[in-house]
Amino acid sequence: MAGETILLADDSPESVRFVRDTILQPNGYRVLNVDNGPDALQEALSQNADLLICKLSLPEMDGLTLLKNLRNAGNATPVIITTAQNPPHAAARAFELGASGYLVKPFSIKQMLQAVDRALTEPRLRQSLEQVVKNLRRATERMEAHTTELYILHTVGQAIAASLEPEYVFEYIAEAAAHVTGAEESALMLLDEAGDLYLCAAYGLSDPRTAPFQVKVNDSIAGQVVKTGEPIIISTQDAHESFKVKTSYFVKSLINVPLKVNRQTIGVLAVNNKTTLRPFTNHHLNLLATLADYTAITIQKALAQAAANRTAPADVLERS
Repeated sequence: MAGETILLADDSPESVRFVRDTILQPNGYRVLNVDNGPDALQEALSQNADLLICKLSLPEMDGLTLLKNLRNAGNATPVIITTAQNPPHAAARAFELGASGYLVKPFSIKQMLQAVDRALTEPRLRQSLEQVVKNLRRATERMEAHTTELYILHTVGQAIAASLEPEYVFEYIAEAAAHVTGAEESALMLLDEAGDLYLCAAYGLSDPRTAPFQVKVNDSIAGQVVKTGEPIIISTQDAHESFKVKTSYFVKSLINVPLKVNRQTIGVLAVNNKTTLRPFTNHHLNLLATLADYTAITIQKALAQAAANRTAPADVLERS
């Protein structure tokens, strides 16, 4: 694997051209180069490079001193020392200080590439492991979120199966809508006899102007959903932009889905983020659509029960 950035510290233009232009760049590495020890130390400490190839006899600060200063600063950048003189004990001292390689000039292209590959093996493995850990963490978070969503939907389903009063189920659904989408607010609205939407249940609504909450079908996003029977999802990443939900009530992002009974839209289930720039996704839309279906089931059960009560014999009603 190539693509890493290598810092080349050498005061010989001929050596720089050979290593940079003949070896490193043709093999996919990015190269930074400096010609003295202090500049090499500064660049290495800034962590702009994945590997330092350093000449032993650098001006102002030799390679061993540079390596020692790096390690004393807690910098673990791999270092390869190169030298044409190879003084006694220099190689041993370099490895004692934590060098990853030591090459005596003249070295071949193959020798340099092998040294570079060995020096970068550990950082590459560490980077790969970090990426695996990140992927596992994201997968775990997604799985936990999915489990929570299923649990919430199951709880709402149990409330419906238990034949609780519709108003209690509606409250469950409004709260569940906010939780599964991460919304700040949610609202379950039904059409009244005049054809306007009224608030049936809500979660997180704190603005006193929202009570009583009534929405005109002809002047609202929810009204569009009633008219078209199609959901609407809107988000913004602009802190200065908002969308009007109703008169004098604006939000940053929203989802509105239709509530349908016998293919007729009778209301809207809505969630929104009033202050935060957190967008909704199609996954949130699908979750909300499921809760809208639960709402329709609740309404159908209530209608069926009301119809049964109206048609039941008087003695049965008296006993019930």
